[in-house]
Amino acid sequence: MIRGAWRVLRGGSLVVAFTCLMSLTSCAANQPKNAAPIDSSPAPCIALCDDEARCGDVAPTCRSTCARESGIFQASVTERVVACRKDSLATNCYGKSSAFTHGDLLADGRCFGIAAAAVGKGEDNRRRFADASCMRMLRCQVSGPPPGPEVRKECVELTIHPPDGGEADEREAMMVLDALRPEVVTTLGGCLHDAPCPAPGKSDSAGDACLLAAIGRSDP
Repeated sequence: MIRGAWRVLRGGSLVVAFTCLMSLTSCAANQPKNAAPIDSSPAPCIALCDDEARCGDVAPTCRSTCARESGIFQASVTERVVACRKDSLATNCYGKSSAFTHGDLLADGRCFGIAAAAVGKGEDNRRRFADASCMRMLRCQVSGPPPGPEVRKECVELTIHPPDGGEADEREAMMVLDALRPEVVTTLGGCLHDAPCPAPGKSDSAGDACLLAAIGRSDP
């Protein structure tokens, strides 16, 4: 469920005939950045990984993965995801790899959705991303004279408030934005604002690089 949200956040948004559509580009396979060492894992990560280990998970990177992601998401989101996962493991400790998150806070879409919903809509986070991605879209995708401010305004508003009948990935992307730490979104927006335009028909490697620089993941 949540994976499509990362695809949305990679490239920002595209506007065609005043309609704001999200760019679903492919992600470059890079190594994760700034992975935290196991001994610096926050308490919720230790609790989660210890519970998963008791159920049979042998992933050696659980704590470092969770520690890295806890630096991306707001503290309350990490705590709520871990609490939800611990409740699930208390009644569903199967000892199978499919039951484990290996420290990935997005692996259980249900638990992440519960945690993100508790945060509520983060208007500031959404606007930071929308302003930058729409500016880039207008710079890269619109030919001819620069469009007026009303076009950018419509793009921003449609990005911040995706229509109910729109793509699920777009709505999930806003939910992920709500859950991120503000400084992560600021980094992403600043990078997208100045990022080079993708070549026609090519993957958006610059957009990929901006997302990876902001969240430090190798394969969202």
